[in-house]
Amino acid sequence: MSFLLIDDHALLRDGLALLLASANPGTPCLQAGSLGEGLRLAATRPDLTLVLLDLDLPDSQGTGGISPLMECCPTARVVVLSAHEDTLTVEACIDAGASGFVHKSAGFEELSAALAMVTAGGIPLPQRVLQASTRPEPNALAALSARQHDVLQQLLRGASNKVIERQLGLSTSTVKTHLAEIYRRLGATNRTQAVVAAAALGLRITPEAGEP
Repeated sequence: MSFLLIDDHALLRDGLALLLASANPGTPCLQAGSLGEGLRLAATRPDLTLVLLDLDLPDSQGTGGISPLMECCPTARVVVLSAHEDTLTVEACIDAGASGFVHKSAGFEELSAALAMVTAGGIPLPQRVLQASTRPEPNALAALSARQHDVLQQLLRGASNKVIERQLGLSTSTVKTHLAEIYRRLGATNRTQAVVAAAALGLRITPEAGEP
């Protein structure tokens, strides 16, 4: 188990590393100032479980860095760090495969709480995004079948339909059927809305076999 921080501000990286270390003693926390450097480090750490990614890097702007990181370390969660938290930006990150969004200009306590949520399997999202989302019924998750829960977990990890098929051994049509039911239960029309709705209900990402 290890973490990777990718941000071009060294002072912020050091502060985030200290917060993560205080909540996860003994867990290595690597640092990179660019996407390229981060990808090189990620390639050397098969135990990587979490990547905190800034959206504004010298060699990557916007959501373009999310996909390469997910391809490089498919078992790691990618959580975005940004000083911008407008709904369109957050939704674009989730749509690209991010498993959360942390507003890095937040206060110390709020940032600490968000990072603690991340490492505990939670899906941190700005309150304004959660409040603006469709509010599913409180028992919506309980109404899903065990297999639909498996599909939803993959969705929260940012997995594409193809990855879900491969990870769960399901056909294309079966994945689409499960997704349709998940969307219906959560009052969503796409995967981004489903992730936001699940986060609003407090759903956490559970470790897969072999993960710490």
